[in-house]
Amino acid sequence: LHYSVRRMKINILVGTMTGTAQMCAQEMELALDGDDIQVATLLMDKLDPSVFADREALYLVCTSTGTCMACASLRSSSTEMLPRPASSCAR
Repeated sequence: LHYSVRRMKINILVGTMTGTAQMCAQEMELALDGDDIQVATLLMDKLDPSVFADREALYLVCTSTGTCMACASLRSSSTEMLPRPASSCAR
């Protein structure tokens, strides 16, 4: 019996002003990335809603500030509302 399993894709979206969230995301990437998991860390400063085009990926939002302007920008420019993340972006 032979079958192939697709690699799980995780995209970590980072909103940071001090670099703390980016360091946290990089640690998560190092811990998770491997043979069966592909991890990408993306800074949200210049992203738009097309970042969510990959419907098979799992998206994590990592922020370290009280107000995440990148998250607000992604939400306001999207016509297709996505569930709000459980982070400072949801406030």
